[in-house]
Amino acid sequence: MAKAGIEEAKSTIVQSQAFRENRAEASKKMSLGAEFLGAAVTTGKAYVKVYDCEHTSKLQNKLVRDQGGNSSPTGIDAVDLVYDYASTNRDILRNFF
Repeated sequence: MAKAGIEEAKSTIVQSQAFRENRAEASKKMSLGAEFLGAAVTTGKAYVKVYDCEHTSKLQNKLVRDQGGNSSPTGIDAVDLVYDYASTNRDILRNFF
């Protein structure tokens, strides 16, 4: 009977640890998803293009900026940022969606 009690206690500890780890992982995925969707919102339909591209072909890893290189990207440059982000985190994003 004592052995059964010990096994049950071990099982409870393992379940508790798994719950905490899953909760932390889910929180991380939600944060990444929010960042990704936030980028997509600012670039119009870039989210749909990135999601479709991820399943049909390799993502392009390019980042185009203005000649100065220090200015914030706009227009097409912002779409390239989303492609870059998605290709860097594609495994996490695939699990998130």
